[in-house]
Amino acid sequence: MRVLIIDKSKVIQQRLTRLFSDLQNPSVIACAEEPEQALNYIRELKPDVIIADVEFPGPDNLELLASIRKVAPGSFIIGLTSTSLSNHLNKFLEAGVKYVLNKVTDLEKLVDIIGNLENQ
Repeated sequence: MRVLIIDKSKVIQQRLTRLFSDLQNPSVIACAEEPEQALNYIRELKPDVIIADVEFPGPDNLELLASIRKVAPGSFIIGLTSTSLSNHLNKFLEAGVKYVLNKVTDLEKLVDIIGNLENQ
């Protein structure tokens, strides 16, 4: 499993990279801080899983997700947030995000989610 992390926070990028570093699979292939950089990485590296901050600053988050879906329609997208997005959750799920997890409390769940993907 090839994983791309899209998050402005270096701390989150490092935390996620460490989370997966002890596992044989998946492998973090790149971290992007900006939407355009992320789209370039997606085109070049063709990740299986994209872990993206759904509160990304800049262009509309749903626009970024739509662009990701166009560039990598087969990628499995997991959204991260640091706030409650209950009002917007359905919009993100409709945009192709499979899970929305809290950055503070749910990061450990990523190992199980990606592990389940590998077993499918």
